[in-house]
Amino acid sequence: MRDYFKELIEDLKSLEEVELIMLGGSKALNKEDALSDYDVYVYYSNYIEVEARREILKKYFKYVEVSNKFFEEEDDGILINGKEVELIYRDLNFLEDNFINTFEKFKSSFGYSTCMVHNILTSKVLYDKNNIIKDYREKYNFYPKELKESIVLNNIKLLDNQMPSLSYQIIKAIKRGDIISINHRITEYLAIYFDILFSLNEEFHPGEKRLLPWIEKFKIKPENSKELITKLLNAQNLSKEEAIKTVKDLSNGMNDLVKSIYKDFEKSNYSKEKSE
Repeated sequence: MRDYFKELIEDLKSLEEVELIMLGGSKALNKEDALSDYDVYVYYSNYIEVEARREILKKYFKYVEVSNKFFEEEDDGILINGKEVELIYRDLNFLEDNFINTFEKFKSSFGYSTCMVHNILTSKVLYDKNNIIKDYREKYNFYPKELKESIVLNNIKLLDNQMPSLSYQIIKAIKRGDIISINHRITEYLAIYFDILFSLNEEFHPGEKRLLPWIEKFKIKPENSKELITKLLNAQNLSKEEAIKTVKDLSNGMNDLVKSIYKDFEKSNYSKEKSE
């Protein structure tokens, strides 16, 4: 049977601009299911013009959307054999920028702080013209303690410790009975909660999919965290009192855990006022 995906990759490799091609997502980690698509990252030294890409894609796709720019620049389509493919194009400088920001500048974000580094470190190499990814992986094979502290102490503030904190936003939404706001805030809250968890366990964040099973693997975690998260996700089916208690229990558990590791961490005065 003709392997359209393999032929596509061979054609992309022939482009002079292409330096590195990697397969990411569940297929790279051997965790794919029937719904998994191909996430392909194409790194270039010089921008690959849309028409040059289109000439290649038309040979292998029965449907394709060229140069989608909702997130990164992508060509997204369905191969002739029915398999879905996302081709994500990145300047080669993307690699160095992410490694420096993570391993040397220790930059954190509010949720998903190390997702890009996880993507780069775990994607399967399909083509590497100058062995660049091998060199990066050998150099950056550790989890900096400064990065860990930055992620944990920055994210815990927005989780539960200052006036804009998401725990308070969820509680307000519960009191109002605003279902859309409840779900929106819970999503943001859990993004931050898991960012802290992955960092405490010195694991690079794999993204938003299949997160609950990770809790079983973590050695460092608040007590009953999985049960409380599951309960929080069903907050709209709880009484207001029980839903609010769940938010507080989940937040207090993380606060206590962070305090046990970082002795100088203190809840803000606002947090103390809200608890009284």
